[in-house]
Amino acid sequence: LYIGSHMPIARAIPIGTTRIPGALADGDIRANAAVAVINDGSSILIVECSNSSNANQFIGFAVSSVSSGEPVSVHSARGSVVSPILKDGDPLNLNEPVFLSGILGEVTSGPVPPTHGVVVFQVGLALSSNQLTLNTDAKTSIG
Repeated sequence: LYIGSHMPIARAIPIGTTRIPGALADGDIRANAAVAVINDGSSILIVECSNSSNANQFIGFAVSSVSSGEPVSVHSARGSVVSPILKDGDPLNLNEPVFLSGILGEVTSGPVPPTHGVVVFQVGLALSSNQLTLNTDAKTSIG
């Protein structure tokens, strides 16, 4: 927006991607998979995650497919619009919360009831049957 000739009064904040310096894929990662960053003691790694595997280290969704050992670009900015991998291909419910599922890299509309070792982790809000807006302020419940 401009007032007068060329004085900017507002600027759009780009919603982009993140690449963690030095972090590489630990195993093949699918495009749009939910991913986490982990430290195995000697390396920083990016892995597909689920509600029972590295949920508390969730950072966003892979931008594209990568092979093990490659750097991973991740949609991680709050408000990013993502087309995640859906558990069983089930559609998301418009304007409802979206959660990490029990399957690595995939999300679901309904949270899995908390049990021992399972984290109920909301990753965003459904914009359509196959898109969500990423919410990095997600709430968790640990079973």
